[in-house]
Amino acid sequence: MREVREQEAIYAIGELRIDEGERYQFEVDVTPAGESRTITLHFAQSLFGELR
Repeated sequence: MREVREQEAIYAIGELRIDEGERYQFEVDVTPAGESRTITLHFAQSLFGELR
């Protein structure tokens, strides 16, 4: 993961190899600004590459 800052926004960008249409599950730990508690986000997404 790499951090990208753009004006007031902060992005975490990561790359991974995908199998077309494969469903991936993600778990992300987030600590909101000004908070000491970490929140864990869970989500799943089917990923597709760009047609070239």
